[in-house]
Amino acid sequence: MLVGGHLDHLGLNPVLMPGAHDNASGAAVALAVADALSKAAVPLKRSVVVILFGAEEQGVKGSE
Repeated sequence: MLVGGHLDHLGLNPVLMPGAHDNASGAAVALAVADALSKAAVPLKRSVVVILFGAEEQGVKGSE
């Protein structure tokens, strides 16, 4: 199973990132799933990969 989310908006410079609020949706869910799976009471029958993609605004380079 694969659980993924992408970190989106980079903003105008390293300090001012007015669009970064949209990072929270996919990334937060992926991290919450990873946290819940790490606390599972029984071993999982299948492997789960949790991945966060970056560089989406540079031509989807993070997904390559």
